[in-house]
Amino acid sequence: MISHCEGALETARAILGKSSSNKSFSIEDVEAAFLHLSRCVKCKNSLSSEDHVTFVSRVLLENE
Repeated sequence: MISHCEGALETARAILGKSSSNKSFSIEDVEAAFLHLSRCVKCKNSLSSEDHVTFVSRVLLENE
């Protein structure tokens, strides 16, 4: 995977609570991950459909 994919998936896993990293993410990181996952089929398919829906829901709630 390329670095954009790795960064987006790392952010998504953190949002989902599936990351052991204590790294904090800015809103720009979250937005970039959201956009990347909506465009990159490989990354989107690496998440279960349930995880993808949860990620999208949490990102949308964060933006409100």
